[in-house]
Amino acid sequence: MVNILRYPSFVFLLFTGWLSSVAQNEYRTDLLALMASKLKIAEQLDTLKDSVYYELVSYRKRPLTVIVDNHRVEHIGYHLFTNEHRDVFHTPVINFLERYFLELDMGIDSIHTMKDKMENDNVRFHKGSSKFFGNLPNDSLYHVSYSVNIQSLNERGYSVEWLKDSVVVCGLSFPIEYAVLTGTDMVEYQNRLRNEIERDTLKSPEVPKVTRERLKKQWQENYYILKGDYYYFESLNNHQFFVMDSLEQIRPMYDSLHVVESLHNLFTMPFFENKYTLDIKLIKYGFKKELFSVPLKQWLRFCLNSGCKPYFGIISNDGKTVVCELIMRNSDMAYVHVMNITFDLQTLEKREGNIKARLNCYIPTARIKYLFEEIKR
Repeated sequence: MVNILRYPSFVFLLFTGWLSSVAQNEYRTDLLALMASKLKIAEQLDTLKDSVYYELVSYRKRPLTVIVDNHRVEHIGYHLFTNEHRDVFHTPVINFLERYFLELDMGIDSIHTMKDKMENDNVRFHKGSSKFFGNLPNDSLYHVSYSVNIQSLNERGYSVEWLKDSVVVCGLSFPIEYAVLTGTDMVEYQNRLRNEIERDTLKSPEVPKVTRERLKKQWQENYYILKGDYYYFESLNNHQFFVMDSLEQIRPMYDSLHVVESLHNLFTMPFFENKYTLDIKLIKYGFKKELFSVPLKQWLRFCLNSGCKPYFGIISNDGKTVVCELIMRNSDMAYVHVMNITFDLQTLEKREGNIKARLNCYIPTARIKYLFEEIKR
């Protein structure tokens, strides 16, 4: 018999081995953690490595899909879609349908009936019912038996239909609302935002190749614009600005003679080299706020990796301080992050310093539209 007290290294190896065998994964939302607990699969999920799992676990003899990514359980739901569907369609839509109808069957909402919850969430079948999902064949037969059509309804909702021989056999629609699609509420996703930013470990988007043919030359010497689009106002856009050096190499414009253009590039190019830090005041529900700091490049990377598109505009410039607006718009999930920025022009040439920012996150785009309409009046 081994006396482990005489072998501290043995104790350490035994302890670390035990930890690795029960390494716990996080959960993307509180709802997923609750579902795992009620399904009694939390301990099993804790040991899973990053992957997409089909038919690993089941509920009422129906296989479930489980997704683990970056040591976090991202999804638990009925297995309603194949790998091929996930390659083609928006993942948030697929994950919503799989999770939502498992959530309903499990009776997670103890206050409302299934019918009432679907009405409250505005999830409506225009053909068939949820009973159709119990009859879906396995992966090997799915693409032969049914085709799936997913359409965005003017960024207000999604329509999903299953067709057999070009005839719709089941169809439903639901709104594009971040809270509904993810199964969270305003308080939870505001509280999780900082962690979401910090755990984003994806690489920065590659530097896009900008050719001379794509640029529009302006009347100023050596002044080129890569035209983007705008959000409600032409002054709130994602244009980018470039110059050409003596070797005819195209590079982003950044100098004190072109403050507006330089800041456009700084706040819309995640690959733009700088050492700025955003000192963020996050405005939260119930007149609360949270203060935290994050590198500007990390904020931009997080937003773009989340599917957002930047829009930038200048509000005021007194020669010392520039007040700006940066909107990160996610069309697939119908939300925006709105950041009001105060930039000290003394830091421009150094490309480093602290930038004050006030942030409202995950605002439904419908609410932003109403706000802009009020401004126009």
